[in-house]
Amino acid sequence: MTHEEKISQWIGAGRVGTEIGAGASPVPGLDPAPIYVDCFKSFGAAPNRADYYGHACRLPFHDHALDYVVASHVLEHVANPVAALAEWYRVVQPGGIIYLVVPNRTATFDHTRELTPVDHLLNDFLAGTTACDRTHIDEFATKVDWFRFAPD
Repeated sequence: MTHEEKISQWIGAGRVGTEIGAGASPVPGLDPAPIYVDCFKSFGAAPNRADYYGHACRLPFHDHALDYVVASHVLEHVANPVAALAEWYRVVQPGGIIYLVVPNRTATFDHTRELTPVDHLLNDFLAGTTACDRTHIDEFATKVDWFRFAPD
């Protein structure tokens, strides 16, 4: 099933929502186009498609204001994924959709890293961990397979 088919089935046309971190490659099939949120103005040489520059854990929307939130290959890059999920839940209406695409762990550049225990995720949430947390930076620098790293 393609993204277009899933979006048609689960979100449908005419809904108001946001896509977080679309960069230059948004998820296809959203009609009308969502409000794009990104924390960067560009990725390499490609400008990001962003209506708002901000973070996945602090969205510029009122509580329950959106029909959906879409995030493709974003959650695994957030230092505090539980905080991101809580924020996305906050902005989506009851009965709304949070549409996530996450990578196949075995095909990524950090396939050799240990799985993150749920306790770690919950502790990061309770501590209010941000992207500036040194342990996350050190772990990225020392525990990835640099032969597979290709930020294209």
